[in-house]
Amino acid sequence: MDVSYAYNWSRKNLDEVSMARLERGKLREALLDEVREVCATEGPEAVSIAKIGKRLGVSSGAPFRLFPSREHIFAALIETEMARLDQTFSDALSAQDSDPVSRLTQICTAYLDHAKSDPAMFRLAFSLSAKAMGASNLQDLGEDVYGKVRQAVAACLPSGTVSEDIEAKSYILWSTIHGHAFRREHGKSG
Repeated sequence: MDVSYAYNWSRKNLDEVSMARLERGKLREALLDEVREVCATEGPEAVSIAKIGKRLGVSSGAPFRLFPSREHIFAALIETEMARLDQTFSDALSAQDSDPVSRLTQICTAYLDHAKSDPAMFRLAFSLSAKAMGASNLQDLGEDVYGKVRQAVAACLPSGTVSEDIEAKSYILWSTIHGHAFRREHGKSG
């Protein structure tokens, strides 16, 4: 079989938008989009970087120039997801509402909305350990996000509340809202 014919046939039959994206040097974004799609439809365990490269019409090795492993591409997706959540929390904290309880409620609601808006990425973001992946930037992002929860909780407590109490209340709130988001995803809220 003529290999060039097979290659040209597969390129012609790929989605034109995907090909245009790849031809403009946007392989990284195309890979991330494709992995996001696989995670949403089949779960993260189904992700094979080499297979995704082939699905995009590039060599099975091309993606590895950008992402040496699945963990690296997952880290890139999680980084985007955590940055989006961090911005959502920042927006809630900077709201013009002067009532700290309202701002805290906005953060909790934003967290639940965030989890509901892209359940696959929410699961991925909280299913892998940034520490285990050696991704210190993800650990920092996670701390930034959690720090905003602590800030919102602290604003609701009397001044002079010791940091251990702020931390305990923040942890309980975070655990509760996070657990609720996971239960709601599986139809068990209430």
